Amino acid sequence: MPKLTLRHYETRVLAEASTSDSTLVPVGGAPVVPHYLGATVRTAVTISGGAAVAVDVYDTGRLAVGSTVQNGTDSSTNTMTITAMNLASGPTVTIHNTGTDAIPLERGSRLVRTDSFPTVYNEATGTWAATSAPIADGEGYIGFYVAETRYDIIVTIFGADYISYLLYEDVEGGWMRGGVAWVNARDYPTIQATIDALPTGGG
Repeated sequence: MPKLTLRHYETRVLAEASTSDSTLVPVGGAPVVPHYLGATVRTAVTISGGAAVAVDVYDTGRLAVGSTVQNGTDSSTNTMTITAMNLASGPTVTIHNTGTDAIPLERGSRLVRTDSFPTVYNEATGTWAATSAPIADGEGYIGFYVAETRYDIIVTIFGADYISYLLYEDVEGGWMRGGVAWVNARDYPTIQATIDALPTGGG
């Protein structure tokens, strides 16, 4: 029987050369940070400073009560804390805005988890964990392994005269055996979370 191995993620980071030159060039040194799977807002809402509001989402992903989240790549909105989750209808997550400024969430906004991060591995067996965020090489190439079935990624672009961010949602990861995806229950806090993470073909 083939051994379980982690799915390899690989990409090349490209960005505009400068604010005045739209030529796409490789971006060396770009940090690539995997995040636990976030949630996408289903109904637009604005959360006033200090308020707690139930937010409709399509799926709760890997959010949990106590998680802190931000709106996409906007770190200035990292004042939102999940205080409750309703999986029976909706589903919804109740978000407490601990800041003073109102945070508008549009339909399609991504709630990116920021309080905890999945382990990144340097090889396919999941035994050699990386000690820091992966960094793109001089030609913009990056590769790593994550045990999460799906997760999000934020890439920081250091351009010649600007800094920008890229968000990749629902990136595929996790374990595979002979080309078939598997889920390891030890990677999840509850049996239900494990079931929710199962690929469509089982695992």
